[in-house]
Amino acid sequence: MKEPSENDPSNLARQRLAQACEAMDKTTRFGWAMMVGEAALLAMLGLAVADYWLMMPVLLRTAGSLGLALLLIIGVVRLVRFYRRPTRLKQGALVIESGRPELGCEVSTAAEYLAGERKLEHEYEPELAAALEAKTARALGGYSIPVPGKLIGYAALMAITLLALVFLVLAAPGGLTALERTAVPFSKAHYTTLEVKPGNTEVAIGRNVEITNIFSGRLPKVAHLSWSEKNAVNWQTAALTGDTQGIYLHTLTNLQADLTYRVAGSDAVSPEYKITTYIPPTVQDFNVRLNYPAYTKRGEVVQKSPDISVLRASTAEIRIQPSVGLKQARLRFSSGPERALTGNPDGTWSGNVPIAKDVDYWIELADAKGHTGVNEKPYHIKALPDNPPKVEISDPGKDIRSSSTNKVLVKISVSDDFGVEQIKLVFNKLGGAQQTVDAEREPGPNGEVLAKAELDLSTMGLKDYELVAYHAEASDNNTLDGPGIGRSPVYFIEITDEEAGKSLAQGQSQKVNLLVIQKQIVADTTALASASPEEKFKDLAVRQRDAAEFGRMYLDAISGGDAEAAATEMHAAITDMEVAGIQLEKQQRSGAISPEESALAHLYQVVKLLPELGNLPTTPTAGQKPPPSPKMQVVLEAIKQKNKEQPDNKEIEDALNQAKDLARAQSGLNIAMRHPGQPGDGRGQAGASPANSDSKPQPSKSQAKGSGQGQGQGQEQGNGDEPSDSTADAQAQAPQSPAQIAQKEDELSKEAAALAERLQRMAGKDKRLGHNPGSGAGRAAAKMAAAGQAMAAGSVAAAGEHGFQGQLALRNVVDQLERLLKNQPAPSDFAHEDSPKEYDALIGEYLKRLSHAE
Repeated sequence: MKEPSENDPSNLARQRLAQACEAMDKTTRFGWAMMVGEAALLAMLGLAVADYWLMMPVLLRTAGSLGLALLLIIGVVRLVRFYRRPTRLKQGALVIESGRPELGCEVSTAAEYLAGERKLEHEYEPELAAALEAKTARALGGYSIPVPGKLIGYAALMAITLLALVFLVLAAPGGLTALERTAVPFSKAHYTTLEVKPGNTEVAIGRNVEITNIFSGRLPKVAHLSWSEKNAVNWQTAALTGDTQGIYLHTLTNLQADLTYRVAGSDAVSPEYKITTYIPPTVQDFNVRLNYPAYTKRGEVVQKSPDISVLRASTAEIRIQPSVGLKQARLRFSSGPERALTGNPDGTWSGNVPIAKDVDYWIELADAKGHTGVNEKPYHIKALPDNPPKVEISDPGKDIRSSSTNKVLVKISVSDDFGVEQIKLVFNKLGGAQQTVDAEREPGPNGEVLAKAELDLSTMGLKDYELVAYHAEASDNNTLDGPGIGRSPVYFIEITDEEAGKSLAQGQSQKVNLLVIQKQIVADTTALASASPEEKFKDLAVRQRDAAEFGRMYLDAISGGDAEAAATEMHAAITDMEVAGIQLEKQQRSGAISPEESALAHLYQVVKLLPELGNLPTTPTAGQKPPPSPKMQVVLEAIKQKNKEQPDNKEIEDALNQAKDLARAQSGLNIAMRHPGQPGDGRGQAGASPANSDSKPQPSKSQAKGSGQGQGQGQEQGNGDEPSDSTADAQAQAPQSPAQIAQKEDELSKEAAALAERLQRMAGKDKRLGHNPGSGAGRAAAKMAAAGQAMAAGSVAAAGEHGFQGQLALRNVVDQLERLLKNQPAPSDFAHEDSPKEYDALIGEYLKRLSHAE
């Protein structure tokens, strides 16, 4: 628009005044808009903060939103009015005059003339109006409306408010949600989000369901689970506790009916979920057909129990009758692949399981709807080994003397679970090759096989004081991984014409002599398996070196005189013993037997050449008259001196007492394990358990005559006193709860481990000890620690088994230490057995009791 010239003051004044009024209108409208906007922002910020902290319900949020909307409506209406009613010229002039007092009222008067509000009534008024208009045009030339201070304040306040909103959104979790909920009160936005697992699910009646609730966003201070069973009116509620990650768990136990549940926390509420219960498929009838390996010639055996104990390599056909029709069934094993069962026309399901190793298994069923069922406690499969035959020589069953021309009738008894294939008598002249004679068999009582064989000594070219070693062997029918070979103890025949006299090394003699020692070493080595543990070979090597030491004492006594031939024989015996000891150290059983036998033969030649040496005693007897032979006196004096040089027995006695105390304490724990959580609950049954018995189980018939390790040779077994377990004291002091039992078991295992270390240190200083007591105490510590771990895990049966094995290991340590203090050589070495075989039946009975207690 072209601006009027100075020659037209009226229009110029009008235009400049109108521009000033328009600038005023813009400032007013903008200021109003800023004021309304600032009020709306402040209101929204206040409502958002209030909702953020208080999580207002929808009604309050709606009221706040309506108030905010009303404020905006009023502001818009007023703004429209500002547009529809612009500022009049006079109003604008008055505003200008208020800002410029020097103008007086000239501008407003000129505005009146320009707007026609004042009429030209006098002659001078046109000139006056023109002059005023000209002055107004000049006054407004280059004039601009100043920005009001309150407009700057509005702008600053709005900036601060906007910054507060940005801070709320960025710094506070859920800030944007607060703004959304404020602006849209019916929004479903929540500060806390919730995920519930498993949601809708199905579960077998009586089972538990774990509800996992995962909260995110703002974590709730209080969360709860509510549920209601089908047809129930009231809801039940349980508070939830969670971790810092927002995971809250709760388990609904022993569900017996359908139920509905929901979870709430903070402002999050889950939908209602349903848990549907169903009757799981179960096994109504169980049938197992056991088919043994063909070589056993045993027929099929049928049992109803799901726990299977059968000879390895057998096949078990498992057949079940389910409670409902099944979609599938399978066997799941603790180790190995699963095995599917096959459905049969009669509704049963079956499958074959080869028995190869001990394993636990479960039967998993699924009905037509996919509902599953499984036994909670596992069933057990135990693969029994085919043990070799048990062989005994019933007659003569001991060391005897005989003429070289006699025939000795040997009677043998053999027992085996699955039949005996062959029985033979094995014999040899010491140092010579072994020979065999097949025994004639005949049936015996209780499944035993009786046999007899004749040993013709006349064919062996024997001389006086030579020996024949003999034992019986039997093989079974095992064609799968056998045959199993069983051997009787080794016995000896001394060749002499003095048939009425006793053997120089009679098996039942209580006197210890070098002949007994060497014969027992021969017998134990013969009975030793090639794959026996290293400690057994080392123990035999120590015994062989000790025998050689006694031999050197005799060699020193007979050397340098008229007994050159006897000294030569003794020297040869010592050399053979040393060779045998080296072979035993190398774990070469076959390489040790020949020099052992040769040494024994040389010892008998020494006795033949020097009868005054008797049977080569190794233990001086208190109160015995001095021997008539000076050579024997020298030997016995050397033995006495050797015994004086032996370490003091006090340390061994202390270790023995410690072992007894540990065995007694373990007995008390074994009692407590049978009834955990029941204080003082002996109920008169403690004595029924082998773990609590004060009397040692009686050995079997075969063990009474020898275990195949020379028990019949040399001396009777030393039956050391048992630890005097006081059942009443053990019950009174026994811990009560499973946690207490586990803690006490852990303490005892550490004490047993300390005893093991002590015995090993003592063995380094006292070679009489050997490795067996220390190994036995270490094995007891391991078993006791395993018992504590099993009890802590809630497995009472496993804890009882390990605890009982630990007590037996301690009893073995006690037996060995007592035998050592009585100077009785150990007839056998149990260092690597979990328990002596004579305890097997008692262990089985004990574990049955434990399983019933559990």
